[in-house]
Amino acid sequence: MARDSRSGDADGDGDRVPPGQTDLPDRLRDLDARLTKFQADTGRTEAKGSLVKEGAAYGRALKHVSEFVGGTMAGLLLGWLTDLATGWFPLGLVTGLILGFVTGFWNIYKSSLRSGGN
Repeated sequence: MARDSRSGDADGDGDRVPPGQTDLPDRLRDLDARLTKFQADTGRTEAKGSLVKEGAAYGRALKHVSEFVGGTMAGLLLGWLTDLATGWFPLGLVTGLILGFVTGFWNIYKSSLRSGGN
């Protein structure tokens, strides 16, 4: 029978397990040991929490951006509605844009204070 190129076994059923690695916990321990050795050899060691901190920073940045954009869009919408109601185009739109910017920055400021400024 033809050799299975994915698993490397002769009968093609894909059940071949490398010697000494019969179950998942053993394989995971072996992988962890090899990874630790590789990191020690290459000098690539990072604190385990660095990815979590980086993810939290991206989350805070996304929150700040969404608060700023949301405030700005709300100001634009209210300015546009004011223009439609009063006919003061573009005064309402410009005023709404400025108030939206101010509201967006104020939301970012309040959010930064709540998170400790980190």
